[in-house]
Amino acid sequence: MFNAAKKTASTVAAFAVLASGIVIPAVSPMAAYADATYSTVKTGSAEPGGQFSSKVRVEIPQGALGNSTETLRIRVPKNTKSFSVTESVPANVDGTTLNQIASVTPAQVDAGATNPTEYELTVVGSGQESKGIFYLTLDGYIPSGFNGDFKATFEASSGSVFNDGALTIATVGSGTVNMTIDDIKNISSSGGTIDDIRVKEDRPGSLDDASDSIKLKLPEGYKWDKSDAAVKINWGDNLALGDVETTDDGNADNNAIDVSSDGGRTLKVKVDDKSTTAAYVTLSGLKIEVDESVAKSGDITVTTNGQPSSMVVAKYGDYNASIKAFGEPATEKAGRNDEDLGKLVIEEDMAGSLTEGRSITLSLPENLKWNGMPEVDASNSEENGLTLNSWQAVGTDGRMIKTTVATPSEDDAAKLVLKSMSVDVAPNYNGDVHVTVGGTAGLSGDIVLGKTVSPVTMTASSAPEVKIGISGQQVGDLSITEAAAEAVMASADHNEIRIYAPTGVDFTSTPKFEVASGDLVLQADSASTGTDGDQKYASVKIKSTSSTPSTIKVSGIKLTVDRTVPEGDITFKIKGAKTALNETSGFSSSTIAAVPIAKVVTPAPGDVKANVTFKIGDTKYTFNGVEKTLDVAPYIKNDRTYLPVRYVAESLGINSSNILWNNETQTATLIKGDKVVQMKIGSYTMLVNGASIAMDTAPEIMEPGRVMLPVGWLLNIFGATGNYDAATQTVTIN
Repeated sequence: MFNAAKKTASTVAAFAVLASGIVIPAVSPMAAYADATYSTVKTGSAEPGGQFSSKVRVEIPQGALGNSTETLRIRVPKNTKSFSVTESVPANVDGTTLNQIASVTPAQVDAGATNPTEYELTVVGSGQESKGIFYLTLDGYIPSGFNGDFKATFEASSGSVFNDGALTIATVGSGTVNMTIDDIKNISSSGGTIDDIRVKEDRPGSLDDASDSIKLKLPEGYKWDKSDAAVKINWGDNLALGDVETTDDGNADNNAIDVSSDGGRTLKVKVDDKSTTAAYVTLSGLKIEVDESVAKSGDITVTTNGQPSSMVVAKYGDYNASIKAFGEPATEKAGRNDEDLGKLVIEEDMAGSLTEGRSITLSLPENLKWNGMPEVDASNSEENGLTLNSWQAVGTDGRMIKTTVATPSEDDAAKLVLKSMSVDVAPNYNGDVHVTVGGTAGLSGDIVLGKTVSPVTMTASSAPEVKIGISGQQVGDLSITEAAAEAVMASADHNEIRIYAPTGVDFTSTPKFEVASGDLVLQADSASTGTDGDQKYASVKIKSTSSTPSTIKVSGIKLTVDRTVPEGDITFKIKGAKTALNETSGFSSSTIAAVPIAKVVTPAPGDVKANVTFKIGDTKYTFNGVEKTLDVAPYIKNDRTYLPVRYVAESLGINSSNILWNNETQTATLIKGDKVVQMKIGSYTMLVNGASIAMDTAPEIMEPGRVMLPVGWLLNIFGATGNYDAATQTVTIN
């Protein structure tokens, strides 16, 4: 019969049967019982020469012992003092199952030894088929000079249900003192009480018996106030705190605290007697005083003689709040609506810094408008009671929004992270998106929350010279390149790219549009030319957007340049509302990209001088014999003929882009070549390249907002001549 008390097993004779082509395999030997296991329930800790107390769990497999009796030896390093072993055998294992072990009896191996280091355990089985478990409590004193892992060694005879092994039952060393603080409180320039500091030994005696067993040093500008402080020993046998007081301040709980060093910056706690079990001490009610002429706002970090070597115990600041960006700025496309911005952080220095009813405003630069209003990002915020009212638009330009503080923060300073902000971006906006913070709540500053890029760039392969008065002049090719995939839209309302020529320049024929790289798809046969006001454009429609940034090539561009176009660059612009590159509205400019495509250098052969006639009271005028229409008729006032400045300037060859109007200053500016002429409504002074010229009349405005001026002043400056025929009331300009 098999003996359950042994790890070896009988061998059953192997045999094989062969029948009907079926092979029965031989029976293998029965497996031996698994080894006993040793584990620590409680690992002790001590200094060299100090006391340890550990608990070990011993387990044997099911049915391994039966009714047998086995022995197991346990020993510890030599020179261990007062080593003892106490057993504990539970009646049941795994709830209600009876224990396989009936009893365990420890006895010294050397019965007469004064300081035994080895015990033999007699283990008696109960006959149960369950597993067996018993516990050993090991006590003693670590040998002097010992350091590191203190181990117990287990030994058993060959064939025993027990096996040899070793187990760390204590760690020996000088130990560590760990320090923590419950919470980081805010204090103002008037000082304040910090939260409890907790000091824990990881083993007995880690706190030396010294005058500075616990040491906390504040930075410059701060000092300790212990008047309401207390030191409490939560546990730790034999730990005794010293008395450093020379006078009685009525608080006996702080007598072990010394704050006399370093002008009050260093706090010390005196220990007279070390602990014999790991101790836990609490420092409560400590205050910090602030010298605001020296103290730096922010975290108050103390240096310690424990772990960690430094820690934040409070945060200093007055009733202020600040702003900063959260994470990286977002990227926006020009000409798009509802483009996301990055997140904005509003952070208080002290609880209640943002007062109820005070306002916070967020303002955008020109050519940006608010779309999505801010929301609090709760997962990244520390609201502490601070709430804001709903955001509202301020003014009519869409650039400012405003909120007010609904409820202030309580107890702790608040931090709000604002998310979900979005803007509409003008087509011509490029660069950083600065958000200016203001209002009556005390917040101010300028934060970059985004960076806008043009959806496309446009380049020209060349910019050849062209002449006025000639048609069919070939210029270089254009390349329109996406900044990112899907930068060019293809929706029903936004699927056209328009390239505008300046006034006076026309497309002799329709250019060719094709995709040079990428997977953008153009609508077949959609290339065309058209007129928008006084400007000509070439266009193409988009069938589908790209998945990789694409480039459109525009070739076969031939121009007709009329005689009104001044010398200098001919600049093409991609612009227009509701196009494949612009879904915005309400902005003053719709230009996405611009590039010089040619340069007017000399007139065409022959007579190229302009001949223009205006008639008093008539909205029709002629330009080189071609009749055109004015939106305001010339008139006579005080025997002077007043003509619309814009039409006269165009007759003088001034490009419309160089005819400027500043509504705020009521000033018109004309630029041609090296001359800059400025005239202000109601002013008798004209500026020519900054020099003042006195006039006997002043410019004035007539409906529908045209600047009117006696024509002679402009003709003289720009080298033209004029003649007035009183009989026909006609002004002729050459």
